Parts: sequence; C-alpha cells; structure tokens
Amino acid sequence: ETLARSFEQWAMPRGKYEGRRVYELMRDDPDYLDWWAAQVDDFNVDLNRYLLSDRAKNHPSRRGA
Repeated sequence: ETLARSFEQWAMPRGKYEGRRVYELMRDDPDYLDWWAAQVDDFNVDLNRYLLSDRAKNHPSRRGA
C-alpha cells in the first residue's frame, strides 16, 4: 500500500503524458497506463540485461566511471 501510494506520485518519464503524475493518469487515462506497462516492461527487461552485459560495461562512455 505504501509503495503504491508513493508510486502514484511518480511523473511519467516520456511519451504523450511526460511529466504528469501516475495518479492523474489513473483518473484521466488508465488505459494508457496499461498500454505503457505492456510496452515498457519488455524494454526495461532488455535494457537491464544490456546494461549488465560486458558490452555495455566496456562502452567508452563507462570507462573511468
């Protein structure tokens, strides 16, 4: 419950509702949140897998970090 309440305050990071709070979208366009979750979950899994890969760890932008 506390985590859910906290998450409602998060702002959308990109897309047509960039900057709007999750709780606002639950009120105004809950279908968009369902769509977003379906789209972003796969991306996040792939992104995390990539960031943990040797290729990403050895990327020039990461050297010296």
